[in-house]
Amino acid sequence: MATKDGYYDVYEWGNDKPVGKTYLKKGDTWKIGETTNFRTRKDGTEIQNRYTQKWLRQNNLEYKRLQYSPNKSAKTSFQNFETSRIEKFEKQFGKKPAGNKCYH
Repeated sequence: MATKDGYYDVYEWGNDKPVGKTYLKKGDTWKIGETTNFRTRKDGTEIQNRYTQKWLRQNNLEYKRLQYSPNKSAKTSFQNFETSRIEKFEKQFGKKPAGNKCYH
């Protein structure tokens, strides 16, 4: 999610580079997605390993977990949840979140 008001990169399917910018307010959703890439800290807590903290800071983003399951067999249900959240966002705002290239 956006950590401050400003312009954020927009991505589309088939493009590795941003295709434009969109204005987000602090707290707005930048991307909805499933992350299975976690690492365990020394204290036993898990942290996502897909985006580095440096990359998140540089892009004024914060990673926020919405659901959690230690069970890898839940992948289909998580993808369905992700798709429904993206579709709900698109219905409300007329477009996918800026960081989402597709629905899963």
